Amino acid sequence: MDHLGLTAAELGRRAGVGRTCIPDILTGNSINPRADTLQKIADALGCTPNDLVQPPRYTLTISNGPGEEPTVLTVIDPPEDAARQRKLDILLAHARHLPDGQLDTAITLLDALEKSSARSDRKDGSNGG
Repeated sequence: MDHLGLTAAELGRRAGVGRTCIPDILTGNSINPRADTLQKIADALGCTPNDLVQPPRYTLTISNGPGEEPTVLTVIDPPEDAARQRKLDILLAHARHLPDGQLDTAITLLDALEKSSARSDRKDGSNGG
């Protein structure tokens, strides 16, 4: 929503939903919106309802050479901050050009972030999915 330059009010207007619908979903006051509501919001955003309920995933597949299995980096729930998101996008786009030692470091950092996120989810009582 933010990367499209939309406020909650503008998205609600475009989707044709009630004035409090979008803020209620964003704040967790509405945790189970109806399917037709999700469809309207998805249409307004130019995506599918499934895109709205699945955690964002960024995947980069890196070739390890002929005959070797590729390395797949997946980051789930990337940071919401737009500046950090751009940095993550840049990291993933350029990871294949890193020398082996730096690529290993990047993979280690991503693994640590994933583990930290999983621990936070368990600590908060979230099931992560």
